[in-house]
Amino acid sequence: MKVVVNYVSKHSYLYAQKMVEGLLANDCEVFAIVSKNMPEIDAWRKMQNIILYEVDGYTTIKSFPFKLLKFLVCDVIKIRKRVKDMEIQQNFCPFVSYWSPFVNLALKNLPLTFVMHDPIPHEGKDKIIGWFNTYMGRVAKNIIVLSKQFEDFVKNKYSAKVMVVQGGVEVENFDDKVELLKYDESRINFVFQGRIEKYKGLEILASAYKTLLKKYEDKIFLVVAGSGDFRPYADLFDNLPNCCILNQWLTNAEVIGLFNDRNTICVLPYTSATQSGVINVAMPCGTPIIASACGGIIEQIRDNVTGWLVAPGDVDALVSKMSYVIEHREKWENIRQGGYEHVKALKWDNLAHKIMEGFKL
Repeated sequence: MKVVVNYVSKHSYLYAQKMVEGLLANDCEVFAIVSKNMPEIDAWRKMQNIILYEVDGYTTIKSFPFKLLKFLVCDVIKIRKRVKDMEIQQNFCPFVSYWSPFVNLALKNLPLTFVMHDPIPHEGKDKIIGWFNTYMGRVAKNIIVLSKQFEDFVKNKYSAKVMVVQGGVEVENFDDKVELLKYDESRINFVFQGRIEKYKGLEILASAYKTLLKKYEDKIFLVVAGSGDFRPYADLFDNLPNCCILNQWLTNAEVIGLFNDRNTICVLPYTSATQSGVINVAMPCGTPIIASACGGIIEQIRDNVTGWLVAPGDVDALVSKMSYVIEHREKWENIRQGGYEHVKALKWDNLAHKIMEGFKL
């Protein structure tokens, strides 16, 4: 099968990169349209048997109109010719970006399979991305959702065929890691990782951690790591002892480095969610997870089996569960083993095979 991948984005998210590797592992011929300005472009260039078309993608919002005009004038005709010459059969968009609808113009005669990560936009999310997400759903032949929680919603809103295919995990090799900080082995290190956004519940985490410090200050440490606007939360965390803020974009290897330690607990106090890609990194690393029981997270985590769930927005519930984890370290290994079992079915090549079956529908 021959597939063109529509993925011109400012950054290469793990899902997009790994799902494309999964397609390649299933003997799919892949022609990927990507941005040459992604910090992670070398990872794409190192993929075996892939054909890349590198666009001069934007690096700032200010540069976007000029880069887009250049794309429309110089690249669209070239892409159409390559697609025709290669006899490509499918258009696959693994993630929506500012570029997705415009790249789709060059691929308009191909059936589109679109991965809709957020069927319902999160509070405070970029409205433009929300519009583009809706547009891609409307023109798609197939829509992939990552959770059954949103299957009926998408079926009722769009005319496309809908498939549920969970996000994958790195099961076998987590040796490629970069240590951003050295953990104190005498402490339990709670780690929040992910883009800083309103629905992630950082104010809830700050309040819960402040309460925990009254009893466990000599036993705990908190890391908040991710890119995005941290200013609304700065005052909440500035005066907290035993706390490290890494407000920056993290590479895949750096994220793995945060979790690949036996003294870490991942904390995701979301107020709403579709699903969490962070879970699919932390769990196979052996890091137990405390997360809000909302959206598709309840499909990613089985309470007291592969992690711990708490009521969304409930500070007291989060304090109680974090206290339990501190006091019952003997429970960690059972959770860890439950997580290992869960992720065995989530290899990228298996999931890519399911998506390829959807191409044929």
